[in-house]
Amino acid sequence: MVTSSPGNHAQRRAIRQTWANDTSIPGIRTLFAVGTTDKATTQRGLDHESQVHQDIIQGNFIDSYRNLTLKTVMCLKWASEFCSETKFFMKADDNTFVNIFTLLRHLRGLGSNKTERFVMGWIYNTGGKPKRTPGNKWYLSRQDYPRDTFPKYPCGFAYILSNDMTGLLYQVSLTLKYLFLEDVFLGLCLEKLGGVTFAHDERFKLWMQVPSSTSAADTVATSAADTVATVATSATVATSATVATSATVATSATVTAVATVAVAAVAVATVATVAAVAVPTVATVAAVAVPTVAVPAVLFTIMWRRGCST
Repeated sequence: MVTSSPGNHAQRRAIRQTWANDTSIPGIRTLFAVGTTDKATTQRGLDHESQVHQDIIQGNFIDSYRNLTLKTVMCLKWASEFCSETKFFMKADDNTFVNIFTLLRHLRGLGSNKTERFVMGWIYNTGGKPKRTPGNKWYLSRQDYPRDTFPKYPCGFAYILSNDMTGLLYQVSLTLKYLFLEDVFLGLCLEKLGGVTFAHDERFKLWMQVPSSTSAADTVATSAADTVATVATSATVATSATVATSATVATSATVTAVATVAVAAVAVATVATVAAVAVPTVATVAAVAVPTVAVPAVLFTIMWRRGCST
């Protein structure tokens, strides 16, 4: 599942036209998760996009940085309810490019012991410290987060969960105090759940960590810089080299302004073609305030719904 923003139409278009193209990659369903917007023109555009592609889930919370945890929990809840037959769930931000072919080869090669309570990505081990300086983007007061260190957690730009985890993590999330750092919050959920196997994989690369000599085969997912914001209408993704629409992955960390790296996250199913289910009418989404204690049980309204597997 791709966490996106309502106005990021170009990024989603690039994703659909490249490696996340459902017609070229069997066994995968790609969905986009967004919050609400107070801009009527943006919402109308999102409604039209949803009618055309039927792949958008919209939550009943304001789409903002401090609500990213709500968006992630929404993804877990949705996947647990509508993608129960898939083997793996992937979440990624929409400034990340995923080498889907390397990823699928890796997942298909995992043993049966890696299909339960399994997390893969760029794993930060226990010991990271919260920012205590007011004004910092990631500032956490003692009241917000009294502990001195963070638990082990996967970096939020892209990670894989065995699909048995989605429902378990959603239920655990309802018992924890809200934290706007969504990947740290996921780590707290994983810590409380217990019995989880973490697999650190250095092929999940932050944009600043990717040398220009890195080959496509060495990368599973690459996060782009926050300043990159535009996508070429042809949906060509480029860094130091142009990426073909067949979804060959570019290898450098620098992304040209005319052809931005886009992201997608996927729930990886068995090698079976995904079938569509009935599409409900568009539901009205109401905005809710950020909770101060725990994540609310009712998080989202499905704008359009399609199953992840037959």
